[in-house]
Amino acid sequence: MNDTSIMINTPTCSLLWVDDQISDLSSWIDLLIKSGFTVYQADSTPSAIEIAKTTQLDICLVDLNMPAPDGIECLKELSKLRPNSRLAALSTYHYLDSYKTRLRALPFLVEVLDKDHPSLFDDRLVQLFLESIKRLQLEGVRNTIQSFEKIVEDDKIGDPFSIALEDFDRLPLSLKDQYRLKAYKKASPATKKAFASGAIWVLFCGDKNTIMTQANLPEEIKSDTEIREFAVSQGKPAYQFFSQLTVEDLWSHCGLSAGSRFYPTVTLEFQREKICVHFDTGAPMTFFSYEELLRLEATLPTTEFGLAMRLGDQEPYFAARLDIDVELRDQTDGSTMSVKIRGQIVRDWRSTSYAIFCEKSCATSENGGVLGRLCPDRQALVGRNLLIENALVMTLDGTGKKTSVRKSNSQTSEKVEI
Repeated sequence: MNDTSIMINTPTCSLLWVDDQISDLSSWIDLLIKSGFTVYQADSTPSAIEIAKTTQLDICLVDLNMPAPDGIECLKELSKLRPNSRLAALSTYHYLDSYKTRLRALPFLVEVLDKDHPSLFDDRLVQLFLESIKRLQLEGVRNTIQSFEKIVEDDKIGDPFSIALEDFDRLPLSLKDQYRLKAYKKASPATKKAFASGAIWVLFCGDKNTIMTQANLPEEIKSDTEIREFAVSQGKPAYQFFSQLTVEDLWSHCGLSAGSRFYPTVTLEFQREKICVHFDTGAPMTFFSYEELLRLEATLPTTEFGLAMRLGDQEPYFAARLDIDVELRDQTDGSTMSVKIRGQIVRDWRSTSYAIFCEKSCATSENGGVLGRLCPDRQALVGRNLLIENALVMTLDGTGKKTSVRKSNSQTSEKVEI
């Protein structure tokens, strides 16, 4: 990246960034420092308070979704200690809803900034991120939760296919989602025709009637970078849509009854840790929580989401292409093998029908888990494509309740043994 493309003429400014995952934001902090900011870092509300007690701060940038005391409580304390500081709440828009009421109730102004950071490889979007911080410093708080809600309530959604990409990029994610939904409806005749002919993914840009490119196989779906590059070349936002899929999901509540208490799982090993997730032959491919992949550092943050639909559901959800290489661990002997997993990265996983929550008979709840919490094994639903694309044989041990996965002798057949 050319450093000159991200520099902004910023008067000396001290900024406190509070985030429980602050160690993962070093690249962004380096960008701010290169742009003239003095940056202090805190990974919790108590550590932020200690810094604020002894440091003059022009801007306080606070992540909302932190362990207690969370970002709202942090903002309250910082406003007392540094009443002249400009306060900003950092949030991804898919969990902002749970903080709206508390943000509105604050007796001081708070800027709302999008936490879906643009790719570090995209100079233009990086510039937008830096400009938002600079604007806060020079002009003060303008984009409050109230101002965002007013934009949405006024229903000022224009033609999603005519808006310039530059204008689209400056919208909050919540408003971008409305443009995507409107584009989804307008392009419905063309998408239905394409999906009926065998396409599983389509891309529109600038015209609701013209499919710019489409895919018939998962590996043909364009990456976020490719979609972004195409949008830039056209000067219009690119909208991607996935075909409707049938997912049987036979054990829809894994702990609801004794007969379905053991839900088959597979163990995936990432750089940070290994996780156990549900496996279902009723799913044609894998669906993985965007939030969980971010936590595992297995994907980069993205705003290039498209709309997908699960047959039988009433509302579409937001998704991106899943194409990752991970280690698959055999649960019987601990051996591992490298596999490729394709499918969909699902944003706001908790609000989709793929998420499952603990029931009274769930072993996790009985062992101290929280009733109604997101099932710890249901941050993904791994489909049969794991076996087919990697030529694997799966054996489910109903007694030991462990899944064995081995390389198949046949490169063309799938085998599941119970």
